[in-house]
Amino acid sequence: MIATNRIDSEGGSFKGSEEDRINILYECAPLVEYVDIELQSNDEYIYNIKDTGVKTIVSYHDFEKTPELDEILYIVKKEKELGDIAKVAFMPEDLEDTLTILAVLSHCKDTIAISMGDLGSYTRIMASKFDSPITFAVGTDVTAPRKIDIETMKALLNMDVNIMD
Repeated sequence: MIATNRIDSEGGSFKGSEEDRINILYECAPLVEYVDIELQSNDEYIYNIKDTGVKTIVSYHDFEKTPELDEILYIVKKEKELGDIAKVAFMPEDLEDTLTILAVLSHCKDTIAISMGDLGSYTRIMASKFDSPITFAVGTDVTAPRKIDIETMKALLNMDVNIMD
């Protein structure tokens, strides 16, 4: 189970203060396997959550574009310095952007990297072929456009992998 509490700019809907948002994540830490916290968060908050003993996913989302590979690799490096797993999600403008995401996975261990939207949906499936530690599928509630439902994901992967809802 992953606990996350996102602000608007990262695709969430939390309206409270940053301190309240982090306190909720901190309180959830003993109850979950992972806490997913944004790279833009204060490093001290990330370290405090990590000090609880929970594994951390440090994430970064860009709903407008996909940066160049070097920039993404820099982001992933910063995330891995702070947490256990790095996560990046970008909006592709073309097929080449989705291939950039797969290139990230080929270069980085303990990294979740996906392209969003229709064009990028296949990267959620391909991520497992690049040893991404986690992929995401929809259970009963749609949390992101064009996520693949759990049963379809299982069929497409045709393997026993760690699929998080």
